Amino acid sequence: MQIVLVSTYAQSCGLATYSEALRKALQELGHSVSVLAEVPLPASLRGAMAGIPDIPGVYRVWQRGHAYQAQHGLGAIVKAIKSSKTKPDVVHFQHEFGLFQDSGDFHRALQELAAITRVVVTLHTVLLPPRQKTFFSNWPVGTSVVVHDGAQIASLQAWQQPITTHIIPHGTTIRTKTSWHRHQTGPLKVLCPGFVSRSKAHGSMIAAVAETDHLLTIAGECRDDRYMTELNNYIRDFGVENQVKILDAFHSDQQMDDLFCDSDYVVLGSNFQVGKNDTPLFSVSGQVATARGYGIPIIAKNAPIYRSPGVLLYDDNHQCTTYMKAMEQHNTRVMLGALVSHNRTDWATVAAQHLAVYT
Repeated sequence: MQIVLVSTYAQSCGLATYSEALRKALQELGHSVSVLAEVPLPASLRGAMAGIPDIPGVYRVWQRGHAYQAQHGLGAIVKAIKSSKTKPDVVHFQHEFGLFQDSGDFHRALQELAAITRVVVTLHTVLLPPRQKTFFSNWPVGTSVVVHDGAQIASLQAWQQPITTHIIPHGTTIRTKTSWHRHQTGPLKVLCPGFVSRSKAHGSMIAAVAETDHLLTIAGECRDDRYMTELNNYIRDFGVENQVKILDAFHSDQQMDDLFCDSDYVVLGSNFQVGKNDTPLFSVSGQVATARGYGIPIIAKNAPIYRSPGVLLYDDNHQCTTYMKAMEQHNTRVMLGALVSHNRTDWATVAAQHLAVYT
């Protein structure tokens, strides 16, 4: 099968990581997968996106925020597919509202492509009304929607839209090299992976860690200097300079692998439960999926993005501290690690489920 993915790719972005894993899994099943990727932003704006190498089968033809007919507008996606020597069997968009704005341009591209081939759209974030209803008002007939969990699909079905929807869970890379369960003595090591931004509410986990002797590593790129200053002040105010370190950088897969394997559990924060204009949103966490691959216990803020089987959800700093202290029991970590490991889907299965949708 000839498959075209439309997504960010090979850059510091969760959607790009997802698309890279899906492409690899589809290729391993014997299918041809090309990618129409985003053109890199200027070096001054893209941070770790600088120096993206050329990748066979990856063509950078569009960029977010451009007018449809502009050189790098969404019309360039349609043009690239129409001019291809071999028509793809399916074009699969990896959609986020920050990437493909809720405008007529995205729907226009879908309409034009649906006239010549099969089109599938994965909604990595689902918004409740009124915005979601507007988003589907001009949905092309026959264009399927993929979401990752039941909460997302329920929000779509609530509007009784005549749209074919499928649930395909977020894939997990199953890791065999893990060491968290071998911890014997000394303070527990805690990892908070992912972009460092205000939406992650790191202050709560810093306050919670101050009530323990655990060692917290916050590993991710921060693009907000003011927030980084606030975090460092917060660490100083709580007197946890020797317990909390921030690794402000984009980390390679190998670096993240080392960090996960050196940690006893993962903690995730969030104060981001709504979209613009207080629009409720439903999404799933790529960091939860990654942690599942290691079978490592997960503590996370009680937000829709983290509501997943096996994840301990906290509502406030006190509850977060309680869960952290519970992790000091080896048997507790083993039990929670087993629960996390049980609720995961490998990428080969995810790819097979996508193929069923494509056909």
